[in-house]
Amino acid sequence: MEVLGEEDLAKIKKWLESNSVANSVGYNSLLSRMIKDKAAIVICGPTCVGKSKIGLNLARILDTDIISVDSMQVYRGMNIGTDKCNTEKYGIKQYMVDIFNPDHYVTVVEFRNICREIIEKEFFLKDRIPLLVGGSGLYIRGVIDNLGFVPKSDFSIRKRLKEEIRNHGLSTLYERLREVDPIYSEKIGKSDERRIIRALEVYEITGRPYSCFQNTWNDRRSIYNVIFLGFSVDRVKLYRNIEERVDRMFKKGL
Repeated sequence: MEVLGEEDLAKIKKWLESNSVANSVGYNSLLSRMIKDKAAIVICGPTCVGKSKIGLNLARILDTDIISVDSMQVYRGMNIGTDKCNTEKYGIKQYMVDIFNPDHYVTVVEFRNICREIIEKEFFLKDRIPLLVGGSGLYIRGVIDNLGFVPKSDFSIRKRLKEEIRNHGLSTLYERLREVDPIYSEKIGKSDERRIIRALEVYEITGRPYSCFQNTWNDRRSIYNVIFLGFSVDRVKLYRNIEERVDRMFKKGL
């Protein structure tokens, strides 16, 4: 897919307005309704399916900007290997790109918080439709879904739990886990020290069973009115696209 020229873009907008879409709702009316409902569009699919160009063209059609939901494009400098797309030359701003140096580890929670603030301030408050484009499924879900993320490890708690194991045995901690989180204790073995410690650690930090954090991942409940546009392509063509992209990367100096 190629990037639409100005003439083609004008023709598409004119056609969409003159030919009713979405149950006889015209193009402008449809945009107004989506803005009123605070709709968000997510373009997703495998690597090299063409998400960037699809997102760029759709952003121009909808008169909006793009939010990159890619776990690597968030870092500065790694332009070739992450195949960053220069959208500014087409008048489209791309958020969540080049905001951290590579020595800063960006967690999903940090990414989510920044992204949600952008969605609220730069799109909803300005009556624009947020267009999320990316290939990182975890980051997409982290932004749009109401997921419960497990807290970071606490070294002092872990140290104390390991001392308890040395003094009283692993079975003592497993019995404690059965009391506070019977659901998770049934999923793991009695000798799984690492998971037993982690589950008890999370319980001490949050006061909530470890299993409740896992359950939220199965709900798939979004906090936005999301429209998913998932794209696929024949596997042979997809692999050829990937090979061509890698060749281009090496030619650019990767």
